[in-house]
Amino acid sequence: MPDSLSVTSLGNFRLRGFDDNEHLHQLATPALPRRFPPPELERRQHNLPAEPDQFIGRHAEQSELTRLLSGHRLISVTALPKTGKSRLVQHLARREATSYRDGAWYADLSAYQDLGSALTAACGFRDDPFRPLLDCVIESLRGRECLIVLDGTRDHHAAPISRLLAECSGVRVLSTSRQPLGLVGEVKWALPTMAVSDAAALMRRHAMAASGGIDPGDCTELAAYVDGFPPAVSILASALPLMGADRLLRKLRAEKLALLDSRGELSALLDQVHDQLSPRAAHLLRALSAWPAAAGVDEVERLCGGAAAALDALINLVDLSLVDIHRDGGEAVYRLPAPVRWYADHQRQKIGENAPVARPQPAASKPPLPRLSWMPAHR
Repeated sequence: MPDSLSVTSLGNFRLRGFDDNEHLHQLATPALPRRFPPPELERRQHNLPAEPDQFIGRHAEQSELTRLLSGHRLISVTALPKTGKSRLVQHLARREATSYRDGAWYADLSAYQDLGSALTAACGFRDDPFRPLLDCVIESLRGRECLIVLDGTRDHHAAPISRLLAECSGVRVLSTSRQPLGLVGEVKWALPTMAVSDAAALMRRHAMAASGGIDPGDCTELAAYVDGFPPAVSILASALPLMGADRLLRKLRAEKLALLDSRGELSALLDQVHDQLSPRAAHLLRALSAWPAAAGVDEVERLCGGAAAALDALINLVDLSLVDIHRDGGEAVYRLPAPVRWYADHQRQKIGENAPVARPQPAASKPPLPRLSWMPAHR
């Protein structure tokens, strides 16, 4: 190289369109200027969409998921459709993106045929026409520390997710689905119904949006009557501008399922999930609909006719997010959110099934049961 030329190291940069950091050098000569604009960099820490409005509530759920992500590499958030699970994981990932050296990356799997295509687009990787996309993704993610959010996982995604985690030790996966993936090391986390105060605030905002900004007033009683069940909150919010909170609450108390399902939305949603239940789980769901209080393990065993049958049926209901789990002095008890209870009771009456005759036992006589939806799966 001629003596008049020199090379100056500029350091490592993440350039737009490149998968990895690149070390840049500047060639200097007396005939050329030495100062140039900085290179165009890829500055993003995430690809998450901007929030359409302020996120409401779910503070306890965010704290719990953050805690779980600190100790586990695969968290599956399970919930019924239209319960806000996608919005929750997006909000959490946006908040936590800077906690990961290489950011957080979100993929809506419903828009892609396979995991490799989804992650290539989400992370901005280049594809290779001569190699499977998943191979390219895994090669690019090796050595990186990032959070991958997979929205809408299904059974056929389990094997590629397992391979991704096995070959990319710095990757953590937060997924949403209707049911767990069943992978070793997976933490199953069933999204509970909303706190009443959060559900009331959400209902109020949706009602204002549907009425040109007219405030319907306090929605706490309405939200409490449906146990903060998000699909019911949305349905009631659309009716609030027409009836007002007081009149709508009176009609809801009188008509319950008939009012919530006047357009068939609720039954269509719950029918999809009901069809995935085993016969034992469907029987337990109907039996719980007529149960006068939250049921502990003893009641569930009596309703199912045995411990083994009860465990299988209960896990099926928990995995499909049809029951809420509560702690009463360290003991787990299970109850149906009010709209699910009304739906299940309608199913029970439709087939002519009698209500259970057993009575709840005193709480002190019931042994504790682990929170099944929080237990890692093992094979």
